[in-house]
Amino acid sequence: YNVAADPALLPAVDTLILSAPRLESTPDGDALWVQMEGFRQRDRVIAIAMLVSDVAFLEGGSAPAHVHRYILVPAKGDPLEYVDRETEEPYLPRFGLFEGLLPLAPAGSPNPLFQLGEFLGRPLVLDRALPVGAKMLADFESATVLELNDRVLIGSSRAFRDDGTGRVVDYQELPPKIGDFRYVPLEKADYEEMIDAGFNLFRVPFDHLDHVAARPVFFMIHEGALALPDLFYRSNFRGGVMYMDEPDFRVSRLGSFEEIDDPDAAAQAVVDFTADMLHGSTMYGSGYLATMLADANWDLGPRVDLTDLDIPSWIAFPGTGSYQMEAGARSIIDECRIDPADYSASVLEKLGVDFPAEPEPWIRFELGMATGSVERFGGDWGVSVFGQTNAAVADLLFPLAYERGAKYFWVWSSSESHHVPHERQLEIVRDFRDWVANESGDRPRETRPLAAIALPWGYNCDRTNFKGESGFLWWKTRIRLDDLNSSGVEYGEVLAAFYRTYLERIEAGDEVDLVYLRPGEDFPDAGYDAVYRVLPTGGVQTGSTSSPEAAPFASLPLNIWPNPSEAGTSLRFDVSRDAMTQVNVYDAAGRRVRAVLPETRLEKGGYSFWWNGRDDAGGRVSAGVYFARAVVGETEGAKRIVLLR
Repeated sequence: YNVAADPALLPAVDTLILSAPRLESTPDGDALWVQMEGFRQRDRVIAIAMLVSDVAFLEGGSAPAHVHRYILVPAKGDPLEYVDRETEEPYLPRFGLFEGLLPLAPAGSPNPLFQLGEFLGRPLVLDRALPVGAKMLADFESATVLELNDRVLIGSSRAFRDDGTGRVVDYQELPPKIGDFRYVPLEKADYEEMIDAGFNLFRVPFDHLDHVAARPVFFMIHEGALALPDLFYRSNFRGGVMYMDEPDFRVSRLGSFEEIDDPDAAAQAVVDFTADMLHGSTMYGSGYLATMLADANWDLGPRVDLTDLDIPSWIAFPGTGSYQMEAGARSIIDECRIDPADYSASVLEKLGVDFPAEPEPWIRFELGMATGSVERFGGDWGVSVFGQTNAAVADLLFPLAYERGAKYFWVWSSSESHHVPHERQLEIVRDFRDWVANESGDRPRETRPLAAIALPWGYNCDRTNFKGESGFLWWKTRIRLDDLNSSGVEYGEVLAAFYRTYLERIEAGDEVDLVYLRPGEDFPDAGYDAVYRVLPTGGVQTGSTSSPEAAPFASLPLNIWPNPSEAGTSLRFDVSRDAMTQVNVYDAAGRRVRAVLPETRLEKGGYSFWWNGRDDAGGRVSAGVYFARAVVGETEGAKRIVLLR
């Protein structure tokens, strides 16, 4: 076929040869080898071969019933056969092999030798057809097999490494300034070492493509792809955008965000900014690949869709994951700057909750924000080891995330405090590789009973709450933790109920998803063993989605946990039907100390309310014996509380 095209447009192909050298027997019956070669001034620039069940794709642009093998023949080197490591089926190119990358005949043309057709949006005209004599492009039995696995992507963020000498310390300043590392470009030996350690996703510049394109790993580009005319026919090419960089942090830097005083408005600002970023053409947007290639004079025609919406959003503030998924993101990556001691001290100071200063509870908390986000909206998620990630956390993070079903695992090469030294990166990935090798079978979504805890939509539950003297519901806004919500309760009290409920559930052995729900919105039907809805009043309503109808609730009595307690205690009871309810705490003489819940109509469900050991005026009461009393409709329950100081 002659290809009518502007030779200035890439990939420049002036001649196309289609051939079907032979039939081959397969367990599913005879299949046909189909080959395609693209030439530019007699130099072959594209060559692929497929063993397929039929060739109807040449007429309709739909895939064959079965593709048995898919092989690329590069201009240099051995043929490359792409195989899915888990299914052992062919791993096909990402950007629509049968939808746009192969020649297509007009409807009704004789198949496969059509007279007129289309290739990458350019007219094809038959030059000549030979009934016999087609030969195999190569001995495909000796092709290099690239086994690819996109269920777990272990990525490196940059094409450089530190030189191993440690941080540069500037002793010209007093006190001495600990600065950045010395960086050197990755070389072929570095890539081989990283691949051997377990890395399987790289973002590479032109001069590094030869190091990775023919290896059993995925690669991305961030500049025009002149070096590989057959780029889109390589099954391990994954596009041009590795992640969408921190829309949550970027929106927080806007002056308009700093003026926000309403939680719903803060959440909506994140949704809107994320959507704009995702659908844009910047280096972090879904249109970037098309823009980048157009700037390099690439034209693949209208049938090849270069819009890349499958870009994970890199999240600085993990509590915003649900809002970013609502904006249309299909996956998220939590950068995991987890510091257990600092986080626990902040939670105790700002919320009065004694959160364990240990790695695993905090890791599970952050993972719960990610899994809760993607469970509601669908998609994938992942984690990263950042330079600020606590060392003990870094050792546990990847295995715990893997158990919960994570897809993306990043270690960060960047600058100053963000950078993870190269040798440490290799150590983390090798340990993770070895750990995964010892696991057997499919990964369960959860490893323990699964619970969900929900905050009202518009709230935010991540570490940014603890910034500043009083703390914020949304960092950099005007919404402080000690501000009152529409129910007259401090935002910090609602968050405290959320954190306490989380600690109760992990102490009970649950795995936990953390989500946000709008008023009247039901929990996602995810088969949760139990669900806990934190209300704007600071109470917690319980239920279940493990069956079509919620499990029946028990009636009173009132339950207390923890008891005795120093900081406060949770008052729990069940409402068997909608009823007016109030909860009060009295001292030993029968005087009311605190109206924990003023008379309110509650729907049928399970509830818990927190008494923080303070009276109605906000003062701390003394140690001693107190009594909690809940009145629900015509019933009531009471229980003794021992308060320690």
